[in-house]
Amino acid sequence: MKQLGRMGLLGLVTCLLADAALAERKALLIGNDLYEHARKLEKAASDARSFGNVLAGMGFADPLVRENLKRTAMNTAVGKFVAGLKPEDEVIFYFAGHGGDKEGKNYLLPIDFPAPGEIEFESRLDDEGVRLGGLLEKIREKKPRFVLAIVDACRDNPFPQLGARGGEEVGRLADESPPRGMLLVYAAEPGKKALDYLRDKNEDPNGVFMRALLPLLRTPGVEIHEVLRQVRGKVKELTRERQFPNWHDLFDGRFCFQGPCESDRHLEVGRLDEAQRKLRTEQEATEQLRQAAREVEKSVREVKESLDRELKAAQARATEEELQRKRAEREALERKMEEARRKEQEAAESLRKLQGAESTAVPPYAKTEILQMRSGDEGARLFHPSDFVNPDKSPACWDKPGKKANECIDSRTGMEFVWVPGGTFRMGAPEDRSGPEVALKG
Repeated sequence: MKQLGRMGLLGLVTCLLADAALAERKALLIGNDLYEHARKLEKAASDARSFGNVLAGMGFADPLVRENLKRTAMNTAVGKFVAGLKPEDEVIFYFAGHGGDKEGKNYLLPIDFPAPGEIEFESRLDDEGVRLGGLLEKIREKKPRFVLAIVDACRDNPFPQLGARGGEEVGRLADESPPRGMLLVYAAEPGKKALDYLRDKNEDPNGVFMRALLPLLRTPGVEIHEVLRQVRGKVKELTRERQFPNWHDLFDGRFCFQGPCESDRHLEVGRLDEAQRKLRTEQEATEQLRQAAREVEKSVREVKESLDRELKAAQARATEEELQRKRAEREALERKMEEARRKEQEAAESLRKLQGAESTAVPPYAKTEILQMRSGDEGARLFHPSDFVNPDKSPACWDKPGKKANECIDSRTGMEFVWVPGGTFRMGAPEDRSGPEVALKG
């Protein structure tokens, strides 16, 4: 059970961290110093390299660092990077170099951007530059979880020879916002420079913005919004407020460079506590179900045992009833057999008596077993000779064969007796032929 609980908790933790495990961290970092027709920079490429080195140790898969890109190479690097993105990725895009704007839309300039005249500058941006808003929109279409875009570029005119028009410098970066769900950071406020160094001789390899950013990246659990606030404060301090980073925040989630965010850590702890509480509740519920199952099993076993006992008792009762029924049938059969034996004995006794009477009282010529008597219309009536073993009962013509019918009349009953010789006769009236045949011994 404990092992099951640990497995369940491990599975729950795995589910909580599934999104983070599936997402990849990807970065494209471009640093352009060696402009052919614009003011050269000193630390843009170094800033890109330093940023990439730090990100490589924070889970970013092989940050794509590119330096001093011409137009074709810059478009190729951007296209390759965007093509490799997928949903839920965490994306960082960094550009250090020169930029310009056209009708409020910013463009990032490759190092071979031609030296324009005042009139043709904006018309060349579409052909020779990389539009920032278009790049961010292509990234958004890949549905990443988080996008941080940093433009570490001067926001003044990179082509001072163009002068100003309408009170504004030509070529300066506009205050353009990103698509929804992104953070767009500018290293300087509109019209200001993003400083490479603070004094003429500065051996630090990074510009002011990157110098403030890198140490904060290594601090575990610091959320991106807090990082930007601290970077702004550090840059203001280093430049004595000559440079003021600002950003457009359309990202409402949380992101940390190093490890889980502190707020996420508290959230994860809370989730783990909640998961453990739910696990305990489920364990208690499971134990209750098991206890209920054991009670049900016990009840079923008791009911089964009771039914078995009742069934055995019913079988015993049925057996006893069957035995009693068999005994009753046997006793009835014995009574019938006894009755049959008694009747058989009576018949044998009667036969013995009859045989004795025939030998003493019945004349030889009248030794018949059955006499047929007629008495008016009462029909035929049969008598056994044993009825006349007493000579007093014999009719007047008993020993007078050949007497006429009217001479054989019983004086007591008035019945007429007829002497019948031995033979086979059919009983009943002469016209009735349905009576049984009778065999008489003479």
